[in-house]
Amino acid sequence: MGVFYEQFLTKDYGYKQKSFESIQQALLVLAILNGIFMGIIWALLTIGVYFLMFFIGRNKFLEFEYELTDSDLVISKIMNKKSRKIIGNIDIKNIVEVVSLNNFNRNDVKIINASLKGINKNDLNEKILIVRKDLNLIGYKIAMDKKLYEICTKINPIIFNKHIENNFRR
Repeated sequence: MGVFYEQFLTKDYGYKQKSFESIQQALLVLAILNGIFMGIIWALLTIGVYFLMFFIGRNKFLEFEYELTDSDLVISKIMNKKSRKIIGNIDIKNIVEVVSLNNFNRNDVKIINASLKGINKNDLNEKILIVRKDLNLIGYKIAMDKKLYEICTKINPIIFNKHIENNFRR
């Protein structure tokens, strides 16, 4: 029988995100009013500020989803609770190395961040999963909960148990 597990990584942005969205909506109304009463130039300037805030919001209010199906881990980045982008598709069986974030010091690996700053890390282990794509090494920085880590260890015990042994030696 196949394995399916889903982990959602988010943090509470609180009033900041709601305020940001309210300001964006107000800017759209202001752009329409500026177009009617002040002229097209003021409307275009207001729309420019709206798009600036739109792109800032996409990069500021992030969430991640890790979806494990059989041995495929799909990492999705959710921007501003509206759009989703798949940033990684990893076959757990093809992971070259698992490194703890504290022990990582390699320059030959390109890191793709799929974790959040400022989250409660008591229940999460930040790891870098290194895979080989073509001739390059790519590391995905993710924050795994205990259940996801256990499932990955069952799928690829050699690499994940090697990671545990290396951590105890240091």
